[in-house]
Amino acid sequence: QLGDNRAMALRLVHYYLSFAQEERMNYAALQPEWENLMIGLQTAHALAEWQVVVDYTETLTEPWFTRARYAEARHGYALMREAAETLEDKHTLVRCLLQWGEACIEQDDYPEAEEKLQSSLKLANELQDRQAVAQSKHFLAKIALDQSNYQVAKEYLDESRQLLSELNDLPGIASTICQQAILLYRRGDLSGAQEYCQQALLVQRQENDLVGILPTLRLAADIALEQEELDSAQEYCQQALTLCQELQNRGELAATYYSLAVVARHRKEIEIARNYAHEALSLLRVFGDRKFQAVTLYEISRIATLSNNLTEAISAGEESLALLRELKENFNIVYVLRHLGELARQSGNQAKAHTYFADAHAIGLSQQHPLLATLATHLAQLEDATVV
Repeated sequence: QLGDNRAMALRLVHYYLSFAQEERMNYAALQPEWENLMIGLQTAHALAEWQVVVDYTETLTEPWFTRARYAEARHGYALMREAAETLEDKHTLVRCLLQWGEACIEQDDYPEAEEKLQSSLKLANELQDRQAVAQSKHFLAKIALDQSNYQVAKEYLDESRQLLSELNDLPGIASTICQQAILLYRRGDLSGAQEYCQQALLVQRQENDLVGILPTLRLAADIALEQEELDSAQEYCQQALTLCQELQNRGELAATYYSLAVVARHRKEIEIARNYAHEALSLLRVFGDRKFQAVTLYEISRIATLSNNLTEAISAGEESLALLRELKENFNIVYVLRHLGELARQSGNQAKAHTYFADAHAIGLSQQHPLLATLATHLAQLEDATVV
């Protein structure tokens, strides 16, 4: 009886593994079967079919990330790690830890991401796997960047780019250049950010790197907005939107909706901006991406401010601030505090405005934030008004 039960369970496991392998790029076919696919993976694990567990997770990795199913991915990688350790397959273990760390980053779980990526880096060094070393450093740089540890981010990115250059990994180099551009953008060096961003775009277009180019297009739109080139920003966003729809990439689609909302707000197209922002927020809540939820709530607050809906503006701004404080996301906290200070001043609450501006200035000082001069001006104006 036990043998029969095992045989039946194995048939189920292999049926769904074969289905996943055949349909892994057909997201419409996968959609109704996700629960069964996870049952197949868990059953393979329960039966100690370790190579099958590895095959399952490696097959599902691409659709997990494309469809932003990060919670399932993290569960899958926990099973894959046990399989790789049991099989004593260190190369598979490195891949598992890398992908696990990336999934954690997508859900803003930086402590776990850091732990997994430091482990992958250590093991990759032991194996002299330069590709995995470069990838580990690339993702560790993303964590440092998100946490405003700019010097650490720079060192990881420089080291990663050097390794990728030695390996002649052009898509990897372009992705790293994009991260270096984001670092310059965060530090207020728009001309440097634009130069790096265009370098990355050039390589990604030459290499036809359709997935890698998506965040670069969004960064190009952000830079164009800062330079008040609204038509260019719109064009970059439309290119990203078309690609997201072609690739059925839900994670990047949410981010692109956000960028389109920002462009529409700059164009004073309030209803279009509001619709894009709420579309983005709905998707982000499904994925569990709290950082981008917070940034999108900030955008919703700014859109509401333009339409003189101060109640919605303050509510969305405060919700954004609470999320960012949970994540210790200081770079964006400064922007939201500045915005809430402006709303408080607009509402006639000068004392509250001063508190927001002072908090933002104090946080900004520790990271050479591009808003420091603006915040100093706001504080001086409030203090002058108090003296008068």
